[in-house]
Amino acid sequence: MLNYEHYIYQLLRIAVGSMKAEDFRDILSAEDWKVIFRECVRHCVHGVAFEGLKRLKELDARGGGCALCNMERGTWLNWASKVGKLEKENANINAQCMQLCNKLLTSGKWCQVLKGQGLALLYDNPLSRQCGDIDIWVVDKNSFVNGKFSLSKNRRLLVSMSRRLTGRREDVTYHHTDFHVFNDTMVELHFTPTWMFCPWHNKRLQRYFNNYIYSHINQYDERSNNASDCNIFIPTPDIEFNTIFCLVHIFRHVFQEGIGLRQITDYYEVISRLEDSRKADIQKTLKDLGLYKFTAALMWVMCEVFGNKDIVVCEPDEQEGRWLMKEIMLAGNFGHEDERMKDVDVVSRSGRLKFNFIHSMKMFTHYPLEAAFDMPWRVCHYFWRKQFD
Repeated sequence: MLNYEHYIYQLLRIAVGSMKAEDFRDILSAEDWKVIFRECVRHCVHGVAFEGLKRLKELDARGGGCALCNMERGTWLNWASKVGKLEKENANINAQCMQLCNKLLTSGKWCQVLKGQGLALLYDNPLSRQCGDIDIWVVDKNSFVNGKFSLSKNRRLLVSMSRRLTGRREDVTYHHTDFHVFNDTMVELHFTPTWMFCPWHNKRLQRYFNNYIYSHINQYDERSNNASDCNIFIPTPDIEFNTIFCLVHIFRHVFQEGIGLRQITDYYEVISRLEDSRKADIQKTLKDLGLYKFTAALMWVMCEVFGNKDIVVCEPDEQEGRWLMKEIMLAGNFGHEDERMKDVDVVSRSGRLKFNFIHSMKMFTHYPLEAAFDMPWRVCHYFWRKQFD
């Protein structure tokens, strides 16, 4: 049986520039390309993979190869059509991001766009990344008490703002609430970027975020990218911050639901821009957060997928990496494709609890401390949220 994953990795490598199109030497069948297309869609990397596909097509057109000679026209058109729709959606969400950021900044708030649309600016074609919600980290400048940032005060101020502007009382979690300002795009209003179950690791993580706020609160960190004839000006975190935050985000989703190649590709785009001189400090922070073992596993995955060992943050761990790679490929994007969980009811509260419990137990032998605090944290969080009802 053909190893389809290998060819998906190669398309992604060509797209991000870690492999030349000329090095794609195999000639695949029409059915093979159909399966690869389906798998790319399953992992939400069909847009990025199509960038690699276009370079193969250009090579074939120059007479330098025959990689796509067996791909049916229908497969190419289906792929191109899906990517074209994706690019239109991205353009719309980018415009909404800029609109939202401008409103928040002019009202005296500090904000940066997290994950999705912010990370997309790192790609050669920012419209090729699979889009989703808008995640925006907002700090109300009135949330400082005696010169120190207060997460609880920031949360109260932003929840009050959200309910006043939207007229809706959305649920509030530790780190965000829904902010219904667009009809066709969900916005998650973040009080803090993310969290961890282990209380002392979370305390260190929030301190790291607070220090970032202190050093950036008076800055408008602007990223721009003119690819695909579009101008995108969105405030986003710097590379060093995203190296920490995106890794915690990946860990969070592997731990709870699952992760796909989309998030792995995002992280490649981040750490490939990280300066070597900053890696020692990054390693120290990751050790403080109890994430060094997970980082080593993820580095092995990054090397396996993108074939570039020069970008690693720390020494890869093959044993842990193989386990993590298996989880990534089985779970798909955010666990939506995990066949092992297809019979679990994730709609009801009890079903969701069972879903999370199963995932925690899978992680216990690998990351016992975070797994041990999973259920206690959820119970405490359930009662804590009632103050916002």
